[in-house]
Amino acid sequence: MIFFIIILAIVQGLTEFLPISSSGHLVLLNKFFGIENDFLLLSVILHVATLFSVLIVLKKEVLEIIKHPFGELSKKLFVATVPTVVIVLCFKSFIDKAFDGRYLPICFMLTAVLIVVSEFISFKQKQMGYKPLTYSKGIAMGIAQGIAVLPGISRSGATICAGLISGSKREEVAHFSFLMSIPIILASLVLEIYEYISLGQTLTLAWYELIVGFIVAFLTGIFAVSFMLKIIEKHTLLWFSLYLIIISFVSFFVL
Repeated sequence: MIFFIIILAIVQGLTEFLPISSSGHLVLLNKFFGIENDFLLLSVILHVATLFSVLIVLKKEVLEIIKHPFGELSKKLFVATVPTVVIVLCFKSFIDKAFDGRYLPICFMLTAVLIVVSEFISFKQKQMGYKPLTYSKGIAMGIAQGIAVLPGISRSGATICAGLISGSKREEVAHFSFLMSIPIILASLVLEIYEYISLGQTLTLAWYELIVGFIVAFLTGIFAVSFMLKIIEKHTLLWFSLYLIIISFVSFFVL
């Protein structure tokens, strides 16, 4: 069990922030390992860990939001979060059904295509000059984040790509994308805790297994956020699209 928890924590920490879909990979892992007991509780623990990863790496921006809750950055985050919440609430039953993996190959492929398109547009935009990240662009990223609730469509990938397509500066888009994950991770935490309590599950995992999972996901998350911030500033995301094409075909034959 500890081996599975470590694998799951590494996958969660990496894929939560790399543009390759954490939910899609977790669906695949469940198909391989078939773990059901305590999966919700473990998911809560790992989400808390990745939340702390963002808070640590982006502590400067987080402190600015805390100090200025009605500042420009805070308002942009709020505006970007609203369409995400609306989409999730309106299509919750469809989203829940998608977690059986039925759309996984298609969603992985869509993320790959989105990365290719956004990189092409970003290259063209660089030659013309980047535009500031406005409220309307924040809304576009929020809509992308809502769609990315579907397993296989990467949250970070969709939001970053939406920002790049809108013509904003790459590093600004990346920072805003990761900040957008904070309220969404918090919302998913509340939902998962509610589901865990309502199901009345009994704990079968040992306390040290949960601690190991938390630490591994936390450290992996810090690496993933820092890595992505460096990659998007100086390099292309096209290599991730190649990986997504491969995993799309893998998931087609596994599911």
